[in-house]
Amino acid sequence: MTMPTRSFRAAKCLLHVLALMSALWLPFLANSEEIKLRVGVISGLTGAAAQWCAFQNKGMILAQEELKSEGISMELVFEDSQTSGPKAITAYNKLIQLDKVDAVIADDFGLVIAPLLPLVERRTLPLVATSLPQQRYWDVAPKQFFSVSSQIAYSRTAYDRFFELHPDIKRISVVAFDDPEWGNAYLAIWRDIASQRGNTYRDWE
Repeated sequence: MTMPTRSFRAAKCLLHVLALMSALWLPFLANSEEIKLRVGVISGLTGAAAQWCAFQNKGMILAQEELKSEGISMELVFEDSQTSGPKAITAYNKLIQLDKVDAVIADDFGLVIAPLLPLVERRTLPLVATSLPQQRYWDVAPKQFFSVSSQIAYSRTAYDRFFELHPDIKRISVVAFDDPEWGNAYLAIWRDIASQRGNTYRDWE
């Protein structure tokens, strides 16, 4: 499965999960015949992550249509982060203060999402991320931050198993996003494995 396909499917699942959790966030909707939600999406519509974010946004729009057929009306309000931390903060404040959204999805790189977490906890409004590892930021916003990204630390078991099956491999090149959060977390695992096994290692970001 390619990265765009994974991003597309993850975004679809994300919106369905958000709809299911809405009864917890918005108890007054429980007795409503039709669930109506307004969800803000902070996305790299332009900038370094534009292509990656575009696939996730398509997945969300498709899920929006599917949910509508099930009686769940979900309006998506997109704001461009330009894959910039300061721009993302501006977008977040606009979604909360002006657009009055019920929840926020951040589908940009981790370096953009991390600065939002202190704001998220103060606002007591859920933020769901697609790339920021939750286990690394649980303490920053324990009540309001959720992530659907793969938990990177758990990948190590699979990587170790690969080298156990292929002890002849001594040189490693790794391609990862140039992202201080998500990409670097993967690279850190590979570096550690290489140092323990005596492999020659090179990063390709």
